[in-house]
Amino acid sequence: MNMRPHIIESLDLPEGFAYLHELFPSMQWDARYAGSQNFIGTSVAGYLEPAVVVSVPLANALAKAQDIFKSHEYEVVIYDSYRPQKAVEHFFRWSQDDHVDEVYAANYHPNLPKSMLFQNGYISQKSAHTRGCAIDMTLIYKGQKLKPMEAFKRVKNDGQVYTYFDDGTCDMGTHFDFLDEASHTESALVSESCLKLRCYFKDVMSQCGFDNYRKEWWHFQLVDEPFPGVYFDFDIQ
Repeated sequence: MNMRPHIIESLDLPEGFAYLHELFPSMQWDARYAGSQNFIGTSVAGYLEPAVVVSVPLANALAKAQDIFKSHEYEVVIYDSYRPQKAVEHFFRWSQDDHVDEVYAANYHPNLPKSMLFQNGYISQKSAHTRGCAIDMTLIYKGQKLKPMEAFKRVKNDGQVYTYFDDGTCDMGTHFDFLDEASHTESALVSESCLKLRCYFKDVMSQCGFDNYRKEWWHFQLVDEPFPGVYFDFDIQ
């Protein structure tokens, strides 16, 4: 089945962008930055409504990936794609303030203070998301549905205990936005089965024109960028 979408430009978005739910009504998504279930613990600037916005070229490549995954009994789940520049600036301000929420730090970046997340490459002040060429996503078994997040304690291969949030998606070893070495795509800190699934995920996305960011198994960006050098700042609403 060819899922290439019939593009109808959304009137409240710039040309070349569309809402994911309008293009792919059956595709599952969870706009984490529109709520509090993310690494800063609050809704992020520019995410006025829970929705995912994608560039049209990215949507076409995503449709191709979904076709392949479905043929292997998986489906995609999307957490974020286009990200306003004001959101990136919000991340930076958060990283530099003195307030530390110990619970969120333990759950999302236990081995790095938030002030070092930019320096260590987990967040960027010039984001591919803002250029409309990146997507944060995972897999779910075909026919399964997202569920409310449940927290579990796990142990890495080095013996460190960490938090894992289960939202019904496939087990990749760490949850989305766990900013830690264990989330590096080829990390030796997770199980062999998780590593194998990450590599499969990366390989299929590569076939569809995406590169994976090696420090985040969930982050992919188009090799052929639709808007190189352009950083958008329109709200998701």
